[in-house]
Amino acid sequence: MSLQKKILGILLISISLISTSHAFEGKLHITPISMDFFGSITGAKKGDVLTVVDPDQVVCGQFIIHKPGNYGFLHVYGDDPSTSIDEGAVISDKLTFLLNQKPVMMSDDIIWSGDKKRQRLDIHINTQE
Repeated sequence: MSLQKKILGILLISISLISTSHAFEGKLHITPISMDFFGSITGAKKGDVLTVVDPDQVVCGQFIIHKPGNYGFLHVYGDDPSTSIDEGAVISDKLTFLLNQKPVMMSDDIIWSGDKKRQRLDIHINTQE
């Protein structure tokens, strides 16, 4: 592989990482509509931040780990249809979970299923880097 291709590859990866890191810095909007997640979480420590974003990269949930091994209730807010801004998820949105701003790999898609729903979701963080 030529040096130019390597540099171009590194540049593209860097731009992608910068874009991703800025995409999830939005403010959490609390709305009257929410779905709750709870469960076990391995690989996270006290003070870690679990964040949830919707497909539009809107931050719609956030939880600080208080007790290693468990989290919840993590309120994931839905979009309030009475406002003009996008504050959160809507039915059937695929959610992305992040731990300390890094995406968490899930075995299945996690879907926002509506107001007042609760879902147990056990999360395993791969701590190998």
